[in-house]
Amino acid sequence: MTSDWSDKQKAPLKNERKKLDEKMAKLERNMEALVIEENQLKADMEREGDAEDDAKFQRLEERAIVRLRNKQAAVKEQLKALKKEQRALTQQEKQLKALIE
Repeated sequence: MTSDWSDKQKAPLKNERKKLDEKMAKLERNMEALVIEENQLKADMEREGDAEDDAKFQRLEERAIVRLRNKQAAVKEQLKALKKEQRALTQQEKQLKALIE
């Protein structure tokens, strides 16, 4: 088989891999930002010793932390799905390589 044919077959896979890598990097940055935000909220709660007097304020901060954890869980699920796509793409690349050789 010709080199042109193999290059044409590889191009869509390379493009898809690039898109997947970009999506994963974006989600990982998002996850890092969420973790930092959660840590900041926790630190704020610890610094605010008087916050125990204001139960409403404390509940608001606790809810904010729960929302952040829910967002983190959603991002983890998205990352898991992208990793699954990445494994499938790797399998396609291996099959194409075997076909070309």
